[in-house]
Amino acid sequence: MTRASTSVFFVLCALASVSIALAGGPSNAYCVDLTTGKTSVLPGNTVDVKWTKKPTSNGGRCNLQGVLKINPPSWAKSVSFHMAFEKSSKYSFNIGDSPTNNAWAGDSGTTHYDAEIHSYNNYLKVYRSDVGGSSLMTSTTSVKTAMLIRLSKMQMYATNYEGFNYYKQDKGLFAFDTMYMGLNRVVHYIYGYPSGGRTGRGLCSVCIYFLKETVRDLHGPFSPIPFPDKEIKRRLVALQ
Repeated sequence: MTRASTSVFFVLCALASVSIALAGGPSNAYCVDLTTGKTSVLPGNTVDVKWTKKPTSNGGRCNLQGVLKINPPSWAKSVSFHMAFEKSSKYSFNIGDSPTNNAWAGDSGTTHYDAEIHSYNNYLKVYRSDVGGSSLMTSTTSVKTAMLIRLSKMQMYATNYEGFNYYKQDKGLFAFDTMYMGLNRVVHYIYGYPSGGRTGRGLCSVCIYFLKETVRDLHGPFSPIPFPDKEIKRRLVALQ
């Protein structure tokens, strides 16, 4: 791992902690470095994020693959995913309500609550659950070097710190219960392998944490965006 990628990983962790403090949330940040498989929990060790598929190598840099299960605590109103990328390719991440989400909407009928978000190369794709319909949004050039995705019940916000900002309330969005995240792959796996061979590369690190505020509280009309959401991109670029 290069010095720059190490610095980016720790900056993501630090900025996640600052964001938690500024928003008044008591959450820890669970950070994963996809160049080494190293995990860090800041500032404590009580965040409920666990591996359902531990990291395996796909060869090369920023290519480790794994699946996380994320359980929001009872007090939480939103979950945040701070991500750093290096040449995102194919399925560099997949966030879903269902353990069988595998991109491109739906989960083969496992559950009605199967909203999901995923990358495909530089595309960001958002799909409603079966409750709300199907495709919600596609942005063709939004997955670049960094991204924040923040989710609440039926609310989402995304930014890449380079002009792409997306805020949406929709009944088909996430139920905000147990969620799953595929890292450099889709969530679903069959006999230990990603469903449909849907893997990717380029996600270098991610930090996950919870806040007491909803997405609307933080990013809706007349709501200020917390400091790290404005500054993280500038600091990441300075390190690269």
